[in-house]
Amino acid sequence: MLVAWELPASRPFFDVRLLAANAALSRPYLRFGLTTLCVYTVLYGLTQLLQAARGASSREAALLLLPMRESVHYCFDVFSLRRVRMR
Repeated sequence: MLVAWELPASRPFFDVRLLAANAALSRPYLRFGLTTLCVYTVLYGLTQLLQAARGASSREAALLLLPMRESVHYCFDVFSLRRVRMR
């Protein structure tokens, strides 16, 4: 829907033609979009699933997600250290 709305515009807010022409620019946008979708799914989808399927309260669902937060924090630390050593 965004593409259909922005293509005919003479001055688009989000220039999809530029992204289609420049693959080096498209990859970070795509990576950011997928990362944001994953974070949204985990934060909102998983908490709703825990509440609906397990009958957990909001507080219990939040407490069940705390270990996941720490594991993601650890993974980001490991990957960022590896990237610093590669330079």
